Amino acid sequence: MLSVSDLGIEFGGSPVFSGLSMNIEANCRIALVGQNGAGKTTFLRILAGILPPTYGSMAFRKGLKMGFLHQEEMDSPGESVFDFAHEAHRGILEIGQSLEVLNHEMAVRELSAQEIDDYQILDEQFRRHGGFETEARTASVLRGLGFSEAVWSRPARELSGGWRRRLHLGRMLLEEPDLLLLDEPTNHLDTETIGWLENYLKNFSGAIVMVSHDRYFLERATNITVEINRSRTKIWRCAYSEYLDRKDKEEERLRKLHDEQTRDIEKIKSFVDKFRCNASKARQVQSRVKQLEKIEIIDYSPSPKIMDFRFPPSPRTGEDVIKCREISKSFGENRVIVSSDLTIMRNDVIAVVGENGAGKTTLLRILAGLLRPDTGLVDYGSQVRMGYYAQHTADQLDCEKTILEEVQLAAPLDMVPKVRSLLGCFLFTGDEIEKRIGILSGGEKARVALAKMLLTAKNLLIMDEPTNHLDIFSRQVLVDALKRFDGTIVIVSHDRYFLDQVATRVVYMNGKISSFPGNYSEFLAKINGESDHSLSISTSCSVKTGVVGAQISKTERAKLLKEDRERRTQRKLQRQRVEQLEARIAELENSIVKYEADLTRQEVYSNPEKVSEISCGLKTAREQMEECLLLWEEASLAVDS
Repeated sequence: MLSVSDLGIEFGGSPVFSGLSMNIEANCRIALVGQNGAGKTTFLRILAGILPPTYGSMAFRKGLKMGFLHQEEMDSPGESVFDFAHEAHRGILEIGQSLEVLNHEMAVRELSAQEIDDYQILDEQFRRHGGFETEARTASVLRGLGFSEAVWSRPARELSGGWRRRLHLGRMLLEEPDLLLLDEPTNHLDTETIGWLENYLKNFSGAIVMVSHDRYFLERATNITVEINRSRTKIWRCAYSEYLDRKDKEEERLRKLHDEQTRDIEKIKSFVDKFRCNASKARQVQSRVKQLEKIEIIDYSPSPKIMDFRFPPSPRTGEDVIKCREISKSFGENRVIVSSDLTIMRNDVIAVVGENGAGKTTLLRILAGLLRPDTGLVDYGSQVRMGYYAQHTADQLDCEKTILEEVQLAAPLDMVPKVRSLLGCFLFTGDEIEKRIGILSGGEKARVALAKMLLTAKNLLIMDEPTNHLDIFSRQVLVDALKRFDGTIVIVSHDRYFLDQVATRVVYMNGKISSFPGNYSEFLAKINGESDHSLSISTSCSVKTGVVGAQISKTERAKLLKEDRERRTQRKLQRQRVEQLEARIAELENSIVKYEADLTRQEVYSNPEKVSEISCGLKTAREQMEECLLLWEEASLAVDS
């Protein structure tokens, strides 16, 4: 279908990537992965013919039909929503129009033999390509992408940017290209629509090359992973999770071989340097020089650095962090929240979910005290210190300031001397901290915004789409940081893997606010197990317990609350146990390194008593290390389960 050979591109003399070679066949499902700026979108644009490569070549199958969904602002078509999507069938529609003309002619005169042959050919083509089903297919795709029939007749130019992108995606799917190039296809999609798109792509008969930061989407929609970075490009013929596992093992294997080879080379060089001027060792020196020349250096370059941070320890709050009683909120005729209760308890990690427009951001703004409910009360518990990360926080930074200035101005006096170290944790080092905010990428701005949240200790984090603009590796770092956070968290995100990893409770919004214990996948399993298999949840749902349906007694409610609290407490204790073991392992690693270094010192290895003492200490440290590693593995499995 498409062949790429030794492809590379440079901007301003700086290489973005090089040496990329691959064949794209029918039914290939390729995920492009790499850090922000690695060249993933650039590669898609090269395949689409928008950018020429600096070097290398590409060969396309004759007549190859491609569709490219890019991230830039989409055109504003003048047709209605339905007509724009339906235009994807224009080839079939033109055949239908030709048949209509011939049908009209047939009604008023006798057709010639040639016209009858033309009619039969056109009719066979029309039927073979599903001409009678084009409207039904268009309607099906529009519904799958979340377009209600009420908007089908609206001019497409009236849609917001996110909905226009959905419409262009729908039209592209209806065009049925041989090769789909998808750049962040899940952007602006809610979780239900992402699930529909996954199922649609499973049945797609062509090839797909995509860039996505949605880990679950990559896992379910691709079977080949291509890792792109400046120094190398590697193809892994497996889905994303298996790629991560195999990559870690491969890096560890190469690291060990590289370290072993480096030690061998140093020994040989040491011998050569020591006896270079010794005539009696000349033959051995020459032999080792030739040996060095024949050594093929193992190509090992560790993965690029990723940000690494922890939230400061949280001051303790009361048991109830926020209590909402009979809150309501409307915007004109649109009733977003209808007389609902919600209690957020200490150490809750709540994922707020619902369709686009259900009021998730509205609820977060009410919880953060930025928006007043029309009715009802919002009470905060004792000692609550809140941090709020808005959906567009990264875009609200001062574009004229440098990174250092932006963070320092928000820092309390005691944190000002530590700002440079903090920025280093977010990969802003050296002269990079003097960059203007205005020239940063979306991912870099998101990292600055996250860094500002760490300037003071907080025990309540309210975060609206915190993974926006973060690459897939940075998202995992944020997951790990939130898992270690010992306070309360309320999150809105369309990243299902992210929600599964951090959430211990799900709040579903559909006019009323309903609550379910467990993570996002457990929430889906629960609602899909209901008899009507829908998201229509009874208004008599107990907000604190997540029990759906009939009213439950106070005793049952208290029992469920207690079980839920015990489950959260147990999970927190398991996480603390993992952290304690990690700290102990780090101490033992340092002790082992020190013991091994001591044994190489002359004053030690010349003293048998000291050698015996240090060897004993080294043996004990190694035994304790093995024991801690086993305990850490057991504790980690308990947390993951």
